[in-house]
Amino acid sequence: MKYIKIVLVSLLLLVGCSSEKEFSYSGIFSDEGFYKKYTASEYVESIDFSNLDIPDAVLNITQEDIDKVLSSIFTYFPPEAKEIKEGVIKNGDTVNIDYVGSVDGVEFDGGNTQGNGTSVTIGVTSYIDDFLEQLIGHSPSETINIDVTFPDDYQETTLQGKEARFVTTINYIEEPIIDDAYVKENLSKDYQWTTVDEMNAGVKEQLLRASLNDYIYTYMIDEVTYEDIPQDLIDFQKDVMVDYYTQYAAQSEITLDELIDQYLGLESLDELVELESENFDANAKYSLVSLAIAEKEGFTVSDDVIPDYFVEGTDIDALKEEYGVAYLKHMILCDMVMEHVVSQYIN
Repeated sequence: MKYIKIVLVSLLLLVGCSSEKEFSYSGIFSDEGFYKKYTASEYVESIDFSNLDIPDAVLNITQEDIDKVLSSIFTYFPPEAKEIKEGVIKNGDTVNIDYVGSVDGVEFDGGNTQGNGTSVTIGVTSYIDDFLEQLIGHSPSETINIDVTFPDDYQETTLQGKEARFVTTINYIEEPIIDDAYVKENLSKDYQWTTVDEMNAGVKEQLLRASLNDYIYTYMIDEVTYEDIPQDLIDFQKDVMVDYYTQYAAQSEITLDELIDQYLGLESLDELVELESENFDANAKYSLVSLAIAEKEGFTVSDDVIPDYFVEGTDIDALKEEYGVAYLKHMILCDMVMEHVVSQYIN
């Protein structure tokens, strides 16, 4: 999986909404995506990442971690479910229920399923108070009283802060049917999985790669020794951030000062720059060590591979016009380096 680890990559979402720029994204980069004025390896020491002592916490991906990702995937590709009318409800179960709600013994509008049943997932579906958690430990066919308190800011003002009782009937537990046929039909196109085993292994690898990405990124910033970083590389990171917020403000049809005040709660651009100064330094370090490794490994980026690094359907010509080919190649070089390092720790 391609993973471009570069700060403010969300800028790409704003293509077409930008204002006139006061700087060029590609200005400091060569046509190949390296720095024009600097050889990165001259500013970086110890760029051998082949024998890092990776902590177990980074490498340990649990089944619970995998299941959380799968739950999200199943939301977009809902599997068929069979109705289970026995057993005990536990956290994470999807349950079909009916309920009738009342306050002081009087039913209120919107608090009744009318016997149509509604499916909820404990720990995922959002209900007031601990409504769904009170289902845990009960079984299908039970009717129980669920007592909750509406929040003080509830959208229906007549119910704000009120204690309510929901007489709730548990119809059945829903058990999704996740088999090879489901995976092949729903996930083969987007994920290239055709079996349940491939699905679980694929999610585990994705999580492991993401965990390693985060660890290695932090290692690059905190553990690698650098010579004095050229100030213009740090200034470039500041300009990227300022342009991001400038574009965001233009998209929202407000000024940059208004965005800083209303959205960020700060008094000035200078205050924002001061708050983000450590990030500018970190981003410049990450860029330098990535390019130093790319120099060492002889990595290059050809024009024809640029589309491979972006979501299908992305307007590549618009990206080239907005940011320049040199900047896009720089992003891809950073991704290639991260992929190269991470792959050394994937069994």
